[in-house]
Amino acid sequence: MDESVLHSDPTLTDRSRAVAFCGIGAIALGGVVLMGWALQIPILTQIFADWTAMVVNTAASLVLGAIALLIPDEEPNPLRMVRRICGALLVIVSALVLIENLALIDLHVDWPSAHRWLQDNNTHPGRMAPNTCVGFIMIGLVAAFSATRDSRWIRGMAIAATIIGITGLISYYLKPEFLYNKPTILRMAVQTAIGISLLGIGFWIKARRYIPIGRTQDKHILMTVAVALLVVALGAGISGFAFMQQRTERMTAENLLRVHADRSTFFANVLSEGTQNAEVIAARPNALAQMRILLTAPKDEVTRGQLQKVADSYLPYGFRWIAFYQHGQVIAQAGAPIPNVEMQVALHGASRQALLWAGEYFLRTRAMAQDKQGVVGEIITEQALPGITRLSSEFDNWGETGEMVLCEMNSNPFRCFPSRFSHSPFTVPHRVEDRAVPMTQALNGTNGTLSSKDYRQQNVLAAYGPIGDYGIGMVLKMDWAEMYAPVREQLQLTLLMLALLTGMSLWAVRARLRPLVNEMVEARRGAEESQARFMAAAESHLDPFYL
Repeated sequence: MDESVLHSDPTLTDRSRAVAFCGIGAIALGGVVLMGWALQIPILTQIFADWTAMVVNTAASLVLGAIALLIPDEEPNPLRMVRRICGALLVIVSALVLIENLALIDLHVDWPSAHRWLQDNNTHPGRMAPNTCVGFIMIGLVAAFSATRDSRWIRGMAIAATIIGITGLISYYLKPEFLYNKPTILRMAVQTAIGISLLGIGFWIKARRYIPIGRTQDKHILMTVAVALLVVALGAGISGFAFMQQRTERMTAENLLRVHADRSTFFANVLSEGTQNAEVIAARPNALAQMRILLTAPKDEVTRGQLQKVADSYLPYGFRWIAFYQHGQVIAQAGAPIPNVEMQVALHGASRQALLWAGEYFLRTRAMAQDKQGVVGEIITEQALPGITRLSSEFDNWGETGEMVLCEMNSNPFRCFPSRFSHSPFTVPHRVEDRAVPMTQALNGTNGTLSSKDYRQQNVLAAYGPIGDYGIGMVLKMDWAEMYAPVREQLQLTLLMLALLTGMSLWAVRARLRPLVNEMVEARRGAEESQARFMAAAESHLDPFYL
Protein backbone atom coordinates (compact mmCIF):
# COMPACT_ATOMS: atom_id res chain seq x y z
CA MET A 1 0.00 0.00 0.00
CA ASP A 2 1.19 3.54 -0.79
CA GLU A 3 2.67 5.26 2.27
CA SER A 4 0.62 8.34 1.54
CA VAL A 5 -2.55 6.42 2.32
CA LEU A 6 -3.96 7.56 5.65
CA HIS A 7 -5.51 5.53 8.43
CA SER A 8 -7.36 6.35 11.63
CA ASP A 9 -5.44 6.68 14.83
CA PRO A 10 -6.42 3.83 17.18
CA THR A 11 -6.49 6.28 20.12
CA LEU A 12 -9.20 8.43 18.52
CA THR A 13 -11.38 8.53 21.66
CA ASP A 14 -8.58 9.78 23.90
CA ARG A 15 -7.59 12.36 21.30
CA SER A 16 -11.17 13.60 21.01
CA ARG A 17 -11.32 14.06 24.77
CA ALA A 18 -8.03 15.97 24.76
CA VAL A 19 -9.25 18.21 21.94
CA ALA A 20 -12.49 18.88 23.81
CA PHE A 21 -10.55 19.74 26.98
CA CYS A 22 -8.37 22.25 25.09
CA GLY A 23 -11.35 23.82 23.35
CA ILE A 24 -13.48 24.13 26.46
CA GLY A 25 -10.52 25.54 28.41
CA ALA A 26 -9.91 28.21 25.76
CA ILE A 27 -13.60 29.15 25.65
CA ALA A 28 -13.68 29.41 29.45
CA LEU A 29 -10.64 31.72 29.50
CA GLY A 30 -11.99 33.97 26.77
CA GLY A 31 -15.52 34.04 28.20
CA VAL A 32 -14.38 34.95 31.71
CA VAL A 33 -12.25 37.82 30.40
CA LEU A 34 -15.07 39.13 28.19
CA MET A 35 -17.31 39.09 31.26
CA GLY A 36 -14.66 40.98 33.22
CA TRP A 37 -14.48 43.76 30.61
CA ALA A 38 -18.27 43.96 30.34
CA LEU A 39 -18.78 44.15 34.12
CA GLN A 40 -15.52 46.10 34.75
CA ILE A 41 -14.11 43.52 37.18
CA PRO A 42 -10.28 43.85 37.11
CA ILE A 43 -9.52 40.44 38.63
CA LEU A 44 -11.24 38.71 35.70
CA THR A 45 -9.13 40.53 33.11
CA GLN A 46 -5.64 40.57 34.66
CA ILE A 47 -5.75 38.29 37.77
CA PHE A 48 -3.26 40.47 39.68
CA ALA A 49 -2.99 44.26 39.65
CA ASP A 50 0.57 44.36 38.23
CA TRP A 51 -0.08 41.78 35.51
CA THR A 52 -0.91 42.52 31.89
CA ALA A 53 -4.63 42.31 31.16
CA MET A 54 -6.05 40.22 28.33
CA VAL A 55 -7.79 42.63 25.94
CA VAL A 56 -11.21 42.20 24.33
CA ASN A 57 -9.85 41.22 20.90
CA THR A 58 -7.70 38.53 22.45
CA ALA A 59 -10.59 37.11 24.49
CA ALA A 60 -12.86 37.07 21.42
CA SER A 61 -10.10 35.43 19.38
CA LEU A 62 -9.76 32.67 21.97
CA VAL A 63 -13.49 31.99 21.75
CA LEU A 64 -13.40 31.91 17.92
CA GLY A 65 -10.37 29.63 17.91
CA ALA A 66 -12.01 27.28 20.42
CA ILE A 67 -15.22 27.10 18.38
CA ALA A 68 -13.19 26.18 15.29
CA LEU A 69 -11.31 23.56 17.30
CA LEU A 70 -14.47 21.91 18.61
CA ILE A 71 -16.12 21.59 15.18
CA PRO A 72 -15.45 18.00 13.96
CA ASP A 73 -13.75 17.19 10.66
CA GLU A 74 -16.08 14.40 9.55
CA GLU A 75 -17.74 14.64 6.15
CA PRO A 76 -20.37 15.73 5.41
CA ASN A 77 -20.22 18.52 7.99
CA PRO A 78 -22.51 21.58 7.64
CA LEU A 79 -20.42 23.45 10.26
CA ARG A 80 -17.24 23.24 8.22
CA MET A 81 -17.89 26.69 6.75
CA VAL A 82 -18.31 28.10 10.28
CA ARG A 83 -14.85 26.84 11.15
CA ARG A 84 -13.37 28.48 8.08
CA ILE A 85 -15.12 31.76 8.89
CA CYS A 86 -13.72 31.66 12.44
CA GLY A 87 -10.23 31.03 11.04
CA ALA A 88 -10.55 33.86 8.53
CA LEU A 89 -11.70 36.32 11.22
CA LEU A 90 -8.73 35.33 13.40
CA VAL A 91 -6.27 35.95 10.56
CA ILE A 92 -7.83 39.29 9.50
CA VAL A 93 -8.14 40.86 12.97
CA SER A 94 -4.70 39.64 14.13
CA ALA A 95 -3.05 40.84 10.91
CA LEU A 96 -4.59 44.31 11.30
CA VAL A 97 -3.37 44.62 14.91
CA LEU A 98 0.08 43.36 13.89
CA ILE A 99 0.21 46.10 11.23
CA GLU A 100 -0.70 48.63 13.93
CA ASN A 101 2.20 47.41 16.09
CA LEU A 102 4.77 47.36 13.30
CA ALA A 103 3.73 50.49 11.41
CA LEU A 104 2.84 52.50 14.56
CA ILE A 105 -0.57 53.46 13.19
CA ASP A 106 -4.13 53.20 14.49
CA LEU A 107 -6.60 51.21 12.38
CA HIS A 108 -9.39 51.56 15.00
CA VAL A 109 -9.71 47.85 15.74
CA ASP A 110 -8.58 47.93 19.39
CA TRP A 111 -11.76 49.11 21.20
CA PRO A 112 -9.75 51.55 23.39
CA SER A 113 -12.87 53.10 24.97
CA ALA A 114 -13.77 49.74 26.49
CA HIS A 115 -10.34 49.41 28.15
CA ARG A 116 -9.57 52.86 29.57
CA TRP A 117 -11.27 52.17 32.91
CA LEU A 118 -8.50 49.66 33.76
CA GLN A 119 -5.10 51.16 34.61
CA ASP A 120 -2.68 48.42 33.55
CA ASN A 121 0.71 48.62 31.83
CA ASN A 122 -0.66 48.46 28.27
CA THR A 123 0.54 51.62 26.52
CA HIS A 124 -2.13 51.18 23.85
CA PRO A 125 -5.40 50.26 25.60
CA GLY A 126 -7.03 47.29 23.90
CA ARG A 127 -4.12 46.40 21.61
CA MET A 128 -2.80 42.85 21.44
CA ALA A 129 0.93 42.21 21.75
CA PRO A 130 2.76 41.45 18.46
CA ASN A 131 3.55 37.85 19.42
CA THR A 132 -0.11 37.35 20.36
CA CYS A 133 -1.06 38.48 16.85
CA VAL A 134 1.39 36.03 15.26
CA GLY A 135 0.05 33.20 17.42
CA PHE A 136 -3.55 33.89 16.42
CA ILE A 137 -2.63 34.21 12.74
CA MET A 138 -1.19 30.69 12.92
CA ILE A 139 -4.25 29.43 14.81
CA GLY A 140 -6.52 31.04 12.19
CA LEU A 141 -4.68 29.38 9.32
CA VAL A 142 -4.83 26.03 11.07
CA ALA A 143 -8.55 26.47 11.74
CA ALA A 144 -9.28 27.36 8.12
CA PHE A 145 -7.35 24.42 6.67
CA SER A 146 -7.41 21.82 9.45
CA ALA A 147 -9.50 19.37 7.37
CA THR A 148 -6.83 19.02 4.70
CA ARG A 149 -5.48 15.50 4.26
CA ASP A 150 -1.90 16.72 3.99
CA SER A 151 -1.66 17.70 7.69
CA ARG A 152 2.10 17.97 8.08
CA TRP A 153 2.20 21.77 7.72
CA ILE A 154 -0.93 22.05 9.86
CA ARG A 155 0.87 20.22 12.67
CA GLY A 156 3.88 22.49 12.19
CA MET A 157 1.77 25.65 12.49
CA ALA A 158 0.00 24.28 15.57
CA ILE A 159 3.33 23.47 17.22
CA ALA A 160 4.66 26.97 16.38
CA ALA A 161 1.57 28.57 17.97
CA THR A 162 2.04 26.38 21.06
CA ILE A 163 5.67 27.47 21.33
CA ILE A 164 4.62 31.14 21.12
CA GLY A 165 2.15 30.61 23.98
CA ILE A 166 4.64 28.74 26.15
CA THR A 167 7.32 31.37 25.45
CA GLY A 168 4.93 34.11 26.53
CA LEU A 169 4.25 32.23 29.75
CA ILE A 170 7.96 31.67 30.44
CA SER A 171 8.67 35.37 29.92
CA TYR A 172 6.83 36.14 33.17
CA TYR A 173 9.61 34.27 34.98
CA LEU A 174 12.64 35.22 32.88
CA LYS A 175 11.67 38.92 32.41
CA PRO A 176 13.72 39.42 29.22
CA GLU A 177 13.00 43.17 29.15
CA PHE A 178 14.85 43.44 32.49
CA LEU A 179 17.63 41.06 31.50
CA TYR A 180 18.56 42.94 28.35
CA ASN A 181 17.07 46.41 28.97
CA LYS A 182 15.25 46.32 25.65
CA PRO A 183 11.55 46.36 24.80
CA THR A 184 10.18 42.86 24.39
CA ILE A 185 7.22 41.45 22.47
CA LEU A 186 6.99 38.47 24.80
CA ARG A 187 4.90 40.13 27.52
CA MET A 188 1.45 38.83 26.61
CA ALA A 189 -1.15 38.26 29.32
CA VAL A 190 -0.82 35.04 31.29
CA GLN A 191 -4.34 33.96 30.28
CA THR A 192 -3.45 34.67 26.64
CA ALA A 193 -0.33 32.51 26.84
CA ILE A 194 -2.33 29.64 28.36
CA GLY A 195 -5.17 30.03 25.83
CA ILE A 196 -2.90 30.07 22.76
CA SER A 197 -1.02 27.06 24.13
CA LEU A 198 -4.31 25.17 24.58
CA LEU A 199 -5.45 25.98 21.06
CA GLY A 200 -2.09 25.02 19.58
CA ILE A 201 -2.03 21.71 21.42
CA GLY A 202 -5.66 21.01 20.51
CA PHE A 203 -5.17 21.60 16.79
CA TRP A 204 -1.95 19.57 16.85
CA ILE A 205 -3.76 16.61 18.42
CA LYS A 206 -6.60 17.03 15.94
CA ALA A 207 -4.21 17.10 12.97
CA ARG A 208 -2.67 13.81 14.15
CA ARG A 209 -6.03 12.05 13.93
CA TYR A 210 -4.89 10.97 10.47
CA ILE A 211 -1.23 10.01 10.26
CA PRO A 212 0.87 8.46 7.49
CA ILE A 213 1.38 4.71 7.73
CA GLY A 214 5.01 5.18 6.73
CA ARG A 215 5.69 6.99 9.99
CA THR A 216 6.51 3.99 12.16
CA GLN A 217 5.81 3.67 15.84
CA ASP A 218 9.48 3.60 16.75
CA LYS A 219 9.75 7.21 15.61
CA HIS A 220 6.76 8.07 17.78
CA ILE A 221 8.35 6.51 20.85
CA LEU A 222 11.71 8.16 20.27
CA MET A 223 10.03 11.51 19.65
CA THR A 224 8.08 11.18 22.90
CA VAL A 225 11.27 10.44 24.83
CA ALA A 226 13.01 13.42 23.21
CA VAL A 227 10.16 15.76 24.09
CA ALA A 228 10.12 14.45 27.67
CA LEU A 229 13.86 15.09 28.02
CA LEU A 230 13.52 18.60 26.64
CA VAL A 231 10.62 19.40 28.96
CA VAL A 232 12.51 18.13 32.01
CA ALA A 233 15.69 20.01 31.05
CA LEU A 234 13.88 23.27 30.33
CA GLY A 235 11.74 22.94 33.43
CA ALA A 236 14.76 22.39 35.64
CA GLY A 237 16.70 25.23 34.03
CA ILE A 238 13.86 27.74 34.17
CA SER A 239 12.93 26.80 37.74
CA GLY A 240 16.51 27.18 38.92
CA PHE A 241 16.93 30.49 37.14
CA ALA A 242 13.59 31.79 38.47
CA PHE A 243 14.68 30.95 42.02
CA MET A 244 18.03 32.69 41.54
CA GLN A 245 16.30 35.65 39.90
CA GLN A 246 13.79 36.08 42.71
CA ARG A 247 16.53 35.81 45.32
CA THR A 248 18.58 38.46 43.51
CA GLU A 249 15.57 40.78 43.30
CA ARG A 250 14.70 40.34 46.97
CA MET A 251 18.25 40.88 48.23
CA THR A 252 18.80 43.87 45.95
CA ALA A 253 15.51 45.48 46.98
CA GLU A 254 16.26 44.98 50.68
CA ASN A 255 19.77 46.41 50.31
CA LEU A 256 18.54 49.40 48.30
CA LEU A 257 15.83 50.16 50.86
CA ARG A 258 18.36 49.96 53.69
CA VAL A 259 20.76 52.31 51.89
CA HIS A 260 17.87 54.71 51.25
CA ALA A 261 16.92 54.74 54.94
CA ASP A 262 20.53 55.41 55.99
CA ARG A 263 21.00 58.24 53.50
CA SER A 264 17.64 59.82 54.27
CA THR A 265 18.55 59.88 57.96
CA PHE A 266 21.96 61.36 57.20
CA PHE A 267 20.40 63.97 54.90
CA ALA A 268 17.84 65.00 57.56
CA ASN A 269 20.57 65.20 60.22
CA VAL A 270 22.71 67.45 58.01
CA LEU A 271 19.79 69.82 57.43
CA SER A 272 18.93 69.83 61.12
CA GLU A 273 22.53 70.55 62.09
CA GLY A 274 22.72 73.38 59.56
CA THR A 275 19.55 74.91 60.98
CA GLN A 276 20.87 74.69 64.52
CA ASN A 277 24.14 76.37 63.51
CA ALA A 278 22.23 79.29 62.05
CA GLU A 279 20.00 79.54 65.10
CA VAL A 280 23.08 79.66 67.35
CA ILE A 281 24.16 82.86 65.61
CA ALA A 282 20.67 84.32 65.94
CA ALA A 283 20.66 83.55 69.68
CA ARG A 284 24.19 84.82 70.49
CA PRO A 285 23.80 87.34 73.37
CA ASN A 286 26.49 89.86 72.32
CA ALA A 287 25.16 89.89 68.76
CA LEU A 288 21.63 90.56 70.02
CA ALA A 289 22.91 93.31 72.32
CA GLN A 290 24.76 95.03 69.48
CA MET A 291 21.72 94.76 67.19
CA ARG A 292 19.57 96.26 69.95
CA ILE A 293 21.94 99.24 70.11
CA LEU A 294 21.95 99.67 66.34
CA LEU A 295 18.17 99.57 66.33
CA THR A 296 18.16 102.93 68.14
CA ALA A 297 21.59 104.21 66.97
CA PRO A 298 22.08 102.92 63.41
CA LYS A 299 25.15 105.10 62.82
CA ASP A 300 27.13 103.73 65.78
CA GLU A 301 30.26 102.60 63.91
CA VAL A 302 31.87 101.02 66.95
CA THR A 303 28.88 98.74 67.48
CA ARG A 304 28.81 97.96 63.78
CA GLY A 305 32.47 96.98 63.95
CA GLN A 306 31.84 94.65 66.85
CA LEU A 307 28.91 93.06 64.99
CA GLN A 308 31.14 92.67 61.94
CA LYS A 309 33.66 90.75 64.05
CA VAL A 310 30.85 88.41 65.15
CA ALA A 311 29.97 87.75 61.51
CA ASP A 312 33.61 87.18 60.51
CA SER A 313 34.14 84.71 63.35
CA TYR A 314 31.65 82.21 61.85
CA LEU A 315 33.14 82.02 58.35
CA PRO A 316 35.68 79.29 59.26
CA TYR A 317 32.82 77.03 60.41
CA GLY A 318 31.28 76.26 57.00
CA PHE A 319 29.34 79.47 56.43
CA ARG A 320 29.72 81.12 53.04
CA TRP A 321 27.68 84.20 53.89
CA ILE A 322 26.36 85.72 57.11
CA ALA A 323 24.27 88.90 56.99
CA PHE A 324 22.57 90.89 59.77
CA TYR A 325 19.49 92.82 58.64
CA GLN A 326 17.43 95.58 60.17
CA HIS A 327 14.49 97.20 58.41
CA GLY A 328 15.45 95.34 55.24
CA GLN A 329 18.95 96.83 55.22
CA VAL A 330 22.28 95.04 55.77
CA ILE A 331 23.98 96.32 58.89
CA ALA A 332 26.87 93.82 58.86
CA GLN A 333 27.89 90.86 56.70
CA ALA A 334 30.75 88.45 56.14
CA GLY A 335 31.45 86.56 52.94
CA ALA A 336 29.19 86.94 49.91
CA PRO A 337 25.92 85.44 48.69
CA ILE A 338 26.31 82.33 46.55
CA PRO A 339 26.38 83.41 42.89
CA ASN A 340 24.63 81.65 40.01
CA VAL A 341 22.14 79.68 42.04
CA GLU A 342 20.60 77.27 39.53
CA MET A 343 17.84 75.95 41.75
CA GLN A 344 16.39 76.54 45.17
CA VAL A 345 13.62 74.73 47.02
CA ALA A 346 11.91 76.05 50.12
CA LEU A 347 12.07 73.51 52.95
CA HIS A 348 9.27 72.85 55.38
CA GLY A 349 9.83 73.51 59.06
CA ALA A 350 9.73 76.17 61.77
CA SER A 351 12.65 78.06 60.25
CA ARG A 352 12.57 79.64 56.83
CA GLN A 353 15.05 77.54 54.91
CA ALA A 354 15.88 76.77 51.31
CA LEU A 355 18.04 74.10 49.72
CA LEU A 356 20.21 75.60 46.98
CA TRP A 357 22.14 74.14 44.07
CA ALA A 358 25.07 76.01 42.54
CA GLY A 359 27.40 73.22 41.47
CA GLU A 360 26.98 71.78 44.97
CA TYR A 361 24.39 71.87 47.72
CA PHE A 362 23.95 74.83 50.08
CA LEU A 363 21.50 75.65 52.86
CA ARG A 364 20.07 79.16 53.22
CA THR A 365 18.47 79.98 56.56
CA ARG A 366 16.53 83.03 57.66
CA ALA A 367 16.26 83.40 61.45
CA MET A 368 14.66 86.15 63.50
CA ALA A 369 17.02 87.82 65.99
CA GLN A 370 15.01 88.36 69.14
CA ASP A 371 15.98 89.30 72.69
CA LYS A 372 13.80 89.61 75.79
CA GLN A 373 12.42 92.94 74.62
CA GLY A 374 11.43 91.74 71.15
CA VAL A 375 12.69 91.37 67.59
CA VAL A 376 15.85 93.28 66.81
CA GLY A 377 16.41 92.13 63.22
CA GLU A 378 16.96 89.15 60.94
CA ILE A 379 19.98 86.97 60.22
CA ILE A 380 20.49 85.24 56.86
CA THR A 381 23.14 82.55 56.51
CA GLU A 382 24.29 80.39 53.63
CA GLN A 383 26.42 77.36 54.36
CA ALA A 384 27.84 74.60 52.19
CA LEU A 385 26.60 71.02 52.59
CA PRO A 386 29.60 68.97 51.45
CA GLY A 387 28.22 65.82 53.06
CA ILE A 388 25.10 65.83 50.88
CA THR A 389 27.11 66.71 47.78
CA ARG A 390 29.48 63.83 48.48
CA LEU A 391 26.54 61.54 49.22
CA SER A 392 25.02 62.23 45.81
CA SER A 393 28.27 61.76 43.90
CA GLU A 394 29.08 58.50 45.71
CA PHE A 395 25.80 56.88 44.74
CA ASP A 396 26.07 58.21 41.20
CA ASN A 397 29.32 56.24 40.97
CA TRP A 398 27.55 53.04 42.04
CA GLY A 399 27.78 50.92 38.90
CA GLU A 400 26.95 52.35 35.50
CA THR A 401 23.32 53.32 36.17
CA GLY A 402 23.10 53.98 39.93
CA GLU A 403 21.50 57.38 40.56
CA MET A 404 20.28 59.46 43.49
CA VAL A 405 17.49 61.90 42.64
CA LEU A 406 16.29 64.66 45.00
CA CYS A 407 13.06 66.43 44.13
CA GLU A 408 10.66 68.96 45.56
CA MET A 409 7.58 66.94 46.40
CA ASN A 410 5.04 69.78 46.40
CA SER A 411 5.30 70.52 42.71
CA ASN A 412 3.75 69.12 39.56
CA PRO A 413 5.79 68.12 37.69
CA PHE A 414 8.46 67.38 40.27
CA ARG A 415 11.32 69.90 40.31
CA CYS A 416 14.50 67.89 40.73
CA PHE A 417 18.11 68.73 41.46
CA PRO A 418 20.84 67.70 39.00
CA SER A 419 21.71 64.01 39.04
CA ARG A 420 23.90 61.55 37.23
CA PHE A 421 22.06 61.66 33.91
CA SER A 422 20.97 65.29 34.06
CA HIS A 423 23.67 67.82 34.89
CA SER A 424 21.21 70.67 35.37
CA PRO A 425 17.90 70.96 37.24
CA PHE A 426 15.08 69.09 35.51
CA THR A 427 11.45 68.13 35.96
CA VAL A 428 9.81 64.72 36.22
CA PRO A 429 6.10 64.12 35.54
CA HIS A 430 4.08 62.35 38.22
CA ARG A 431 3.18 59.58 35.77
CA VAL A 432 5.02 58.01 32.81
CA GLU A 433 2.94 55.93 30.40
CA ASP A 434 0.04 56.36 32.81
CA ARG A 435 2.00 54.72 35.66
CA ALA A 436 3.25 56.51 38.75
CA VAL A 437 6.99 57.17 38.81
CA PRO A 438 8.93 56.19 41.97
CA MET A 439 8.93 59.76 43.34
CA THR A 440 5.12 59.84 43.19
CA GLN A 441 5.01 56.89 45.58
CA ALA A 442 6.82 59.01 48.18
CA LEU A 443 4.00 61.56 48.29
CA ASN A 444 2.10 59.52 50.87
CA GLY A 445 5.04 59.78 53.26
CA THR A 446 6.06 56.11 53.17
CA ASN A 447 9.25 54.32 52.17
CA GLY A 448 9.42 51.34 49.85
CA THR A 449 10.78 49.82 46.67
CA LEU A 450 9.22 49.81 43.24
CA SER A 451 9.96 48.20 39.90
CA SER A 452 8.92 50.67 37.24
CA LYS A 453 10.05 52.89 34.40
CA ASP A 454 11.83 56.08 35.37
CA TYR A 455 11.91 59.47 33.66
CA ARG A 456 14.43 58.02 31.15
CA GLN A 457 11.91 55.33 30.12
CA GLN A 458 14.21 52.64 31.54
CA ASN A 459 13.15 49.70 33.68
CA VAL A 460 14.58 50.36 37.13
CA LEU A 461 14.41 49.13 40.69
CA ALA A 462 13.94 52.17 42.90
CA ALA A 463 13.84 52.84 46.63
CA TYR A 464 11.74 55.89 47.41
CA GLY A 465 10.68 57.94 50.41
CA PRO A 466 10.56 61.44 51.89
CA ILE A 467 13.42 63.08 53.78
CA GLY A 468 12.01 63.87 57.18
CA ASP A 469 9.31 66.55 57.02
CA TYR A 470 11.28 68.89 54.78
CA GLY A 471 9.13 68.41 51.64
CA ILE A 472 12.01 66.77 49.78
CA GLY A 473 11.83 63.26 48.34
CA MET A 474 14.74 60.95 47.60
CA VAL A 475 14.86 58.13 45.06
CA LEU A 476 17.78 55.71 44.75
CA LYS A 477 17.56 53.60 41.63
CA MET A 478 19.46 51.38 39.25
CA ASP A 479 18.59 49.84 35.89
CA TRP A 480 17.38 46.25 36.07
CA ALA A 481 19.66 45.33 33.16
CA GLU A 482 22.75 46.16 35.23
CA MET A 483 21.49 44.37 38.33
CA TYR A 484 20.68 41.33 36.23
CA ALA A 485 24.08 41.30 34.51
CA PRO A 486 25.50 38.49 36.74
CA VAL A 487 22.22 36.57 36.45
CA ARG A 488 22.18 37.06 32.68
CA GLU A 489 25.67 35.63 32.34
CA GLN A 490 24.72 32.67 34.53
CA LEU A 491 21.55 32.08 32.49
CA GLN A 492 23.43 32.03 29.21
CA LEU A 493 25.97 29.58 30.62
CA THR A 494 23.19 27.42 32.08
CA LEU A 495 21.30 27.31 28.78
CA LEU A 496 24.47 26.30 26.96
CA MET A 497 25.16 23.51 29.43
CA LEU A 498 21.55 22.32 29.26
CA ALA A 499 21.68 22.24 25.47
CA LEU A 500 24.87 20.16 25.51
CA LEU A 501 23.60 17.76 28.18
CA THR A 502 20.23 17.37 26.47
CA GLY A 503 21.89 16.67 23.13
CA MET A 504 24.16 14.03 24.66
CA SER A 505 21.21 12.48 26.49
CA LEU A 506 19.14 12.30 23.32
CA TRP A 507 22.02 10.64 21.48
CA ALA A 508 22.49 8.10 24.28
CA VAL A 509 18.76 7.35 24.50
CA ARG A 510 18.52 6.92 20.75
CA ALA A 511 21.51 4.58 20.66
CA ARG A 512 20.27 2.45 23.57
CA LEU A 513 16.54 2.56 23.09
CA ARG A 514 16.13 2.26 19.35
CA PRO A 515 17.11 -1.46 19.06
CA LEU A 516 14.65 -2.32 21.82
CA VAL A 517 11.90 -0.26 20.24
CA ASN A 518 12.55 -1.87 16.85
CA GLU A 519 12.21 -5.33 18.40
CA MET A 520 8.92 -4.31 20.03
CA VAL A 521 7.59 -2.88 16.79
CA GLU A 522 8.63 -5.98 14.83
CA ALA A 523 7.02 -8.22 17.42
CA ARG A 524 3.78 -6.26 17.22
CA ARG A 525 3.86 -6.27 13.45
CA GLY A 526 4.38 -10.04 13.46
CA ALA A 527 1.46 -10.49 15.83
CA GLU A 528 -0.75 -8.33 13.60
CA GLU A 529 0.27 -10.35 10.52
CA SER A 530 -0.47 -13.63 12.34
CA GLN A 531 -3.84 -12.33 13.38
CA ALA A 532 -4.56 -11.27 9.80
CA ARG A 533 -3.66 -14.74 8.48
CA PHE A 534 -5.80 -16.32 11.16
CA MET A 535 -8.81 -14.17 10.26
CA ALA A 536 -8.29 -14.85 6.56
CA ALA A 537 -8.17 -18.60 7.21
CA ALA A 538 -11.24 -18.44 9.42
CA GLU A 539 -13.21 -16.47 6.85
CA SER A 540 -12.18 -18.78 3.96
CA HIS A 541 -13.82 -21.90 5.56
CA LEU A 542 -17.50 -22.27 6.20
CA ASP A 543 -17.06 -24.74 9.05
CA PRO A 544 -16.23 -23.27 12.46
CA PHE A 545 -13.09 -24.44 14.21
CA TYR A 546 -11.36 -23.98 17.55
CA LEU A 547 -7.85 -22.76 18.18
